[in-house]
Amino acid sequence: GARATLVIGSAVGIGMFIAIEILGLMKLHFLYIAPTLFVISSIIMILVSRNTEAPKPEQIQGYVWSVADYREDSKALAGTPLWANYRILSGLLLALTAVIVIGFW
Repeated sequence: GARATLVIGSAVGIGMFIAIEILGLMKLHFLYIAPTLFVISSIIMILVSRNTEAPKPEQIQGYVWSVADYREDSKALAGTPLWANYRILSGLLLALTAVIVIGFW
């Protein structure tokens, strides 16, 4: 489903760009393009996923998060200094983003 969504959704996006911006075949404000592509891509994803068989767990094991992955990663980060720990840096970045957004609200 994901591969079909990427391929077909990209083709639809390129087609919309050509039809709207280059050929001028239709008038659609640019703020409506992203939600339109989201809905089209969601429909493609649902239809293809429901009409094809699910992959075997062995095929997707490396792409799906699990608690075991988290625990293994936690062990690897145990001796890491705070300035090199991506979890700490992510939390600081999230907090800084919140401060900036609230500051400009």
